[in-house]
Amino acid sequence: MYHVFLLSLTLATATAEYDFMSGVIWGGPDKGCDSSEGAGQAVISCTLNSGNVTLNVDRSASWLKVTCEENSSFSCSELAEARPHISKYATMNGEKGRQISRLDVDSCRLPEESLVCLLDLVNASSAVLLRLIHCEGKVTARNLDGMDAVKFRMNYIDKNTTMVPYPALSQLKSLRSFTLKGGSLVLDVQNVSLPNLRTLELADGRLEVINNDVFMNTPNIQTLMLWGNKISKIHENAFKGLHDLVNVSLNSNEISSLPNKIFSHSPLIRRVDLYDNRLVILQKDLFSGLQHLEEVIITSNKANLSLEETFSNLPSLKNLKLETSNIEKLPENLFKNSTSLKTLLLGGNRLENLPPTIFSDQKLVVLNLYDNRISELPAVLFKNQTLMERLDLRKNLINNIPGGLFSDAKNLKVCDLSDNQIELLERLILSLARNNLTISKSMNTIALLPTDEYYNEDYAKTFLHYSMFKSLKYIKILNLSKNNVSLICEDWRQLIGLKKLDLSYNNIDFLSDISMSFDFSDAVVDVRNNKITTILPPVYNNDTQKPTFILNDNPFTCDCYLYDFIQRYKSTKSTPILQMDSATCASPRSLKNTHISELTPEQLFCDVPCNNCTCKIKPYNSRFVIDCEEMPSNLPQVSKEFEAMNLTNEIHLKRSTQVIPSYYKYVDLSNLNLTTAPSVVSSVELNLTNNHLKSAPLDLLLNNCTLYLSNNPFLCSCNDYENVEYLMKYKHLIRDYKEIRCEDGGLVSNVNIETICVARNSVIIGSTVSVIGVILVIIIAIYYKYSTEIRILLRKYHLWWGDEFDHEKEYDAFVSYSHQDENYVVEHLVPNLEGGKPPLKLCVHYRNWVIGDFIPTQIARSVEQSRITIIVLSKHFINSIWGHMEFRTAHGKGKVIILMLDDISTDEILDPELKAYIAMNTYVKSKDPLVFDRIRDAVLSKGMNKTSGGLNVQLKDGKLVNVNKDIEVAIQ
Repeated sequence: MYHVFLLSLTLATATAEYDFMSGVIWGGPDKGCDSSEGAGQAVISCTLNSGNVTLNVDRSASWLKVTCEENSSFSCSELAEARPHISKYATMNGEKGRQISRLDVDSCRLPEESLVCLLDLVNASSAVLLRLIHCEGKVTARNLDGMDAVKFRMNYIDKNTTMVPYPALSQLKSLRSFTLKGGSLVLDVQNVSLPNLRTLELADGRLEVINNDVFMNTPNIQTLMLWGNKISKIHENAFKGLHDLVNVSLNSNEISSLPNKIFSHSPLIRRVDLYDNRLVILQKDLFSGLQHLEEVIITSNKANLSLEETFSNLPSLKNLKLETSNIEKLPENLFKNSTSLKTLLLGGNRLENLPPTIFSDQKLVVLNLYDNRISELPAVLFKNQTLMERLDLRKNLINNIPGGLFSDAKNLKVCDLSDNQIELLERLILSLARNNLTISKSMNTIALLPTDEYYNEDYAKTFLHYSMFKSLKYIKILNLSKNNVSLICEDWRQLIGLKKLDLSYNNIDFLSDISMSFDFSDAVVDVRNNKITTILPPVYNNDTQKPTFILNDNPFTCDCYLYDFIQRYKSTKSTPILQMDSATCASPRSLKNTHISELTPEQLFCDVPCNNCTCKIKPYNSRFVIDCEEMPSNLPQVSKEFEAMNLTNEIHLKRSTQVIPSYYKYVDLSNLNLTTAPSVVSSVELNLTNNHLKSAPLDLLLNNCTLYLSNNPFLCSCNDYENVEYLMKYKHLIRDYKEIRCEDGGLVSNVNIETICVARNSVIIGSTVSVIGVILVIIIAIYYKYSTEIRILLRKYHLWWGDEFDHEKEYDAFVSYSHQDENYVVEHLVPNLEGGKPPLKLCVHYRNWVIGDFIPTQIARSVEQSRITIIVLSKHFINSIWGHMEFRTAHGKGKVIILMLDDISTDEILDPELKAYIAMNTYVKSKDPLVFDRIRDAVLSKGMNKTSGGLNVQLKDGKLVNVNKDIEVAIQ
């Protein structure tokens, strides 16, 4: 069919060119010639005695066209009148006898003289292409006398033409290509030789028989085209003498069979076109000996075609097209020893089975078996097909793919299994993929169902997560449309290179956040025309690759199950890219045809069955909404699937009720003409709008109920000032407080109680005193609890004057530490305490001890001369003998502050006295941001028997105990 297309394209091009070159409708002079210009050419119209003629020529006179009106003729002498007009327009470079690109003679009755006179008009004697179009009369040797052309085309000749004008052709010494279209040719042996002819085309006519030896006079033909005739018989030696023949076109004829070895005289043939015939059989030796044959095209055959070993032993055969040829069976040795075959097209036939080893000698790249009747494929059919890239098996009756069928097809890129009867594929069938595999549009019934619907429970558990495509690690396009797929398998979501997953026209009814999580790719997932009623997309990080889901044309149920999706879609959370411009609600009726993208969470609800009531679940505000005529005796029950939503029960009544059960949290009693409010057992949200209430429902307000009270005629006079007062006092419980009105229509919020009753002042004073008292109590409590922090803050801003300075002591504090911790003491502790406000005077070993003095004496003197001893407790200190001595000395004097440098448990402390002290007292941690402020406060606030600001150490049961445990300072 490809060549038919090329032929049609050639004809269309020629026709277009012909139309473009044609002269205008006759409007020439009454006599002689006249000229005009247009479209890059000159048009010379001549009225001659022999008829009306139009000549078209371009500016460089590289082509000339002569068109006769009503198949009239012309004479060379008369046409000479046109020469001045041509010379005036065209620039004819070169000497006389030059060659032009084309000479066309259209719709003329050929004269009995040479056409060379036409070339003389443009100073030429030859043309690359000579065309006679729709011309009447036989072409004689005289017509071409003195001329030359490389190509000669006779298109749409007289149907009565029966002979090829070989004598005339012999006049064209440079002729290499000849075409004759039309006529009723009868080929006979000719004595006129055309040794230079390379292409012969006798097409689109009524040629019926090809006799023996009819091409002996054209021995050097390389291309022979006999298409579009009525050929029904070709004799065995018809192509005898064509030793150089390369291309043969016998398509679009009535051929039913060909003689065996008909091509044996032409061993160089590379291509044979036999499509659009009535072939019944192609015998074994038809192409025997054609070692250079590369391509055979047999398509659109109009009869049942039988093959023998027709295409065996053809070492150069690469492309074989046998499509739509009514072939029912293939011999097992059909392609034996034809090892170069790469493309084999067998689609559109009636094949039911294939011999297991039919492709054993080939390394196919493309195999097309579409639109046959194949029901089974042998397991070894594609054995050793390591180069196969494209396989088309669509439109067959295949219901099973045997395991290992594709085990050697490791280079397969396109496999089309569409429109078969496949129900289930084993997982290892397609373990072949190492490249990009596209499984094209399918119309099978491949079932990828939920676990509980599968045939075998054990197999289903595996299949649910790992489909038959699990091994296709580098697949880019997976097309499973028009199958019976009901879920997105887990392994598809792990395909790194996946670009498109087509699941359209399947049975998927729900997409969960897991099934929509394609974490490793930005694949486009097409789920159009499924049965999806709801989805719940995952939430991604902003930098995560996001897949795209095409969701259009699904029957979405826009109820509470869609709430989570709409909420995420409307929020700023990052979800997959969703294409749903035409996705609409199929139900409920109130939202039918509403675009999904236009939905709001408030619109979504689920109807649930209720006796004598109408019940809905509204996830937007977590409400179970009940509409009843009157209060039901029992609360309607919801199914367990909604229990996790912690629903608030909301009831709407059309009749009043006196008592509201505690399980209702929202009750609508609007528009019931109520004059008194109902009783409640517990706090409830109550809608009492549009009734006749005149006084504030105090019981409800005292019960902490949330109310809606607008459109009620409340009394606002002095006698009812308490009513107004209650409404104002509890306005935080009245949702529509700014809308409630007095009986006279004024807003309650605008009422000034002072203008109604003076008693309002006393209420204000009492309230003010109460508030001040509460504030004072709060201030005292805060000071008591945070006294240390308050002193620190006041001291920082020089607002604290309660510090005690013992002027009898030389130092404020003696710092006891292990020499391994000296860096912390020197770099942090000493600078912060001595440099703070107020600064402390510290006694430290390295600075204040006298070198050479007895250490115990120095320890005792340092403790005695200091108000407080600061113990820098660390793991090094625990192991220090002198540290223990300093602690005991200070402990004995009753003035110790522990600064915990390391995290030390009491189990690590071996000294029992130090261990007991730590267990009984709190301490300052070095990591405390206020560590130095707390130490300074402890030093300056130290009294004889108590510490202010949270340091209160007392003797209890023979032990020193810090009563205030809230601070992190311990003092003994």
